[in-house]
Amino acid sequence: MTVAIFFQIYFGTMLIVTPIEESWNYNNPRPYPRKQYILVNWNKGDFKMVDGELTLMRKHMYDPPIKAKARRKYWEGLEHFIVSK
Repeated sequence: MTVAIFFQIYFGTMLIVTPIEESWNYNNPRPYPRKQYILVNWNKGDFKMVDGELTLMRKHMYDPPIKAKARRKYWEGLEHFIVSK
């Protein structure tokens, strides 16, 4: 009985936590993620070196549609913070 309750709590928690983690990874790309994700997996090839810092590339030739959409969303969000000269 207690084992069944444990699994219910565990899987219930995972059903809540997993979408939150996936959403965070989708909106916050980083070159060295801690684990593999279901929706988008970022890797070092998605970034380029700019001023000694890895920066997400605007476009990548081999992106699946969901990853390309995440890139566009990321750069559109940054455009609000970039000051034009």
